[in-house]
Amino acid sequence: ISTAAAKVTGNAAAGKDSAAACASCHGADGNSPNDTWPNLAGQNAAYLARILTAYKSGDQTDAAMTPLAQALGDADIQNLAAYYASLSCTSATSGKTAGDAAAGEALAANCVACHGQAGTGSNPAWPKLAAQKPGYLVNVLKAFKAGLRKDPMMASAAKSLSDTDIANLATYYAAQSCQSTK
Repeated sequence: ISTAAAKVTGNAAAGKDSAAACASCHGADGNSPNDTWPNLAGQNAAYLARILTAYKSGDQTDAAMTPLAQALGDADIQNLAAYYASLSCTSATSGKTAGDAAAGEALAANCVACHGQAGTGSNPAWPKLAAQKPGYLVNVLKAFKAGLRKDPMMASAAKSLSDTDIANLATYYAAQSCQSTK
């Protein structure tokens, strides 16, 4: 999957109409009601367009997302990316987490170049991690580690993480504010 940031030219109003099909998993406001599905509200538009395009092409696969993305046209992808990026994210609800946030913060020093110290990102082609659900973050990191998600940089970064490290990182990023401080 290319990590280049492409300009998103979508129409957020048109994306709102298409987003109704996404609401059951990602929430009507882009903030997922489920611990294992990502929040899309406030996410980088370039990242959303890139990942949806990867699901559509088969460069990235997921049992639920691949068929949904394959039904989208290029304009739909651009519109959805613009719409979700325009929404306000909310902080993850405080729930039971398996990790240690302080230990996760120390590990996050390895993630700063791409995701920023607090997970609000440094490049629009990469996802914001702040305030994502801890279960989702754990699943994604484990998928990168196992080679189920494709990204050479993330596969390399996740390879050395233990399950404890993954839980700690997930707990740390879930506790961060999704509002960028830039």
